[in-house]
Amino acid sequence: MLTASQIVTWMLTAIWTLYVPRRIGPDGMGLIVMAWAAAAIFQAFGSLGLRTMLVREIAADPQRAPQLIGSAMVIRAVSIIPCAAITALYLRLGHFGPEHALVLYLATGVAVCTLFFDPMLAGFQALERMQYLAYTEVLNKGLLTACGIALVLMGFKAIALVALMLGAAIAVLVLNLVWSRRYFRIDWRVEPSRLRSLLRAALPYWSYGVFFNVYLWVDSAMLAAMTSTAAVGWYGGPVKLFGTMMFVPVILSMAWLPKLVSAFGESPERLKLVAREPTEQIMILALPISVGAAFIAGPLVAFLYGAEFAPSVPVFAILALSVAPTYFNIVANQILIACNRQMTWTKALGVACLVNPVLNLVLIQVCQQRFHNGAIGAAVAFLVTEVLLAGIGLVVIHSFLHPQTVARLARSAVATAGMAGAVYALGSGGLLVQVLAGGISFLTLALLLRVAPLDVAPGVERVLSRLAIRSWVRRLWAW
Repeated sequence: MLTASQIVTWMLTAIWTLYVPRRIGPDGMGLIVMAWAAAAIFQAFGSLGLRTMLVREIAADPQRAPQLIGSAMVIRAVSIIPCAAITALYLRLGHFGPEHALVLYLATGVAVCTLFFDPMLAGFQALERMQYLAYTEVLNKGLLTACGIALVLMGFKAIALVALMLGAAIAVLVLNLVWSRRYFRIDWRVEPSRLRSLLRAALPYWSYGVFFNVYLWVDSAMLAAMTSTAAVGWYGGPVKLFGTMMFVPVILSMAWLPKLVSAFGESPERLKLVAREPTEQIMILALPISVGAAFIAGPLVAFLYGAEFAPSVPVFAILALSVAPTYFNIVANQILIACNRQMTWTKALGVACLVNPVLNLVLIQVCQQRFHNGAIGAAVAFLVTEVLLAGIGLVVIHSFLHPQTVARLARSAVATAGMAGAVYALGSGGLLVQVLAGGISFLTLALLLRVAPLDVAPGVERVLSRLAIRSWVRRLWAW
């Protein structure tokens, strides 16, 4: 269900990308990126880390779902006041105009709606009712794509699109309230002792959420304050594409987290065994996605965004190289959550939140002066910080990396190198030729090098048989 929803939302995002940025330009795209950044940071402070904690606790004891979700709703309602104050402070420090202020107010409304439907999504995830997470994502992206394209074709600009984000968030909130009644009834009783207990349990997750979202979006916020709106737009397009490439770890981590928690409940050794499969799945795909995207950055940005976004090409190439360490960092975080050691990764993100703004402060200014494109500096700061986090993660979870996993990843790296050579050699053939050549060359080399885990071989053979693939391909796979 999650894979199907991601495929659909990926297609919807691609359609939105083909129509909207060209018509609103870098300045309009910059306003939308400001809305994304403000909403994400607002949610980070207001969520209080309850989402991950709810998944863990409800997966362990589903009978507690009504009390846990109801308490989370009450806590988040109270948290809106200080979060709104943070938004007002940012407005004052940034010296923004009326248009920027309206965008930030609308983004705050989006964040408030998300704060309230997020606990229900946590309940669905913990109960492994993933279809409702899929419905939510498809509905949200569907409304934004269909209505967003209609708005820009009628001549509306960025502010109308941000207002549409708020309307879609309200619709999603209402539907989740309806869907939740089938599986759990929300207990709205206010019990101070229960709220205090929930807050104490959520504190490590909250600090992680704050550090993560501040680290993820501080570059956009600093770009908005230090450069032009157009520079934020040049950064926003690649950020959108980078987020799309996160579909692999997002799907697998959401589906696997309840299983990892249950495995750790049996024994730490059981967790190491169960964690091996998602780790291999995510990391094997990280290398070709990262390297392949970097190689096609130029034609891809030109195809999606047009000539006005030419300064986005080096930004996207740098962000694409960040994909592999980011995938690994997601794996490390999921394993530590399952081990109930989430504070370890929270401390690592705390370091990142100190390092990344300093890098941004220096690199944005340098790149703005030298290349007239501060977005390049923000992308480099993100890449350096992700590599730093990956090094920390490797030290922390190295015991979970089975020797066969390391060997398989090395074979994936060889297949990726072959893919990169094919893509580079066919650079003059255009985007479609490069994508097809890269995909075919990686799959062929992956089969020859036996990159896929052995336990998926029977499934692949069944798929090849059902698709009536020629016998020589089946013999190649068997070999």
